[in-house]
Amino acid sequence: MRRGSRRARRAAEPRPLDLARARGGQPVRVRTADGREYFVTPASPSPRGYVCPGCASAVRPGQTQVAAWEADSLLGGAAALEMRRHWHLACWRAFAA
Repeated sequence: MRRGSRRARRAAEPRPLDLARARGGQPVRVRTADGREYFVTPASPSPRGYVCPGCASAVRPGQTQVAAWEADSLLGGAAALEMRRHWHLACWRAFAA
């Protein structure tokens, strides 16, 4: 059995582009409706729970979430990253719109 030909067929098939995977979880700069800018990245499900600043309810472990922090902080980028907050995806979309 020739394995090389099977690999060549699989590589020739086009795959849809997954932007989240292509970005590799890199933060995206987003301007909200009130004009403030944030860095936003999908957060992997965590065993730790968080409180969503949008609705003040729990972001349960394993739930889809995003992490957001201010792009321009008076205290600098490292301090802004430390002050990041985990949001429900729906709450973030409502806040940013």
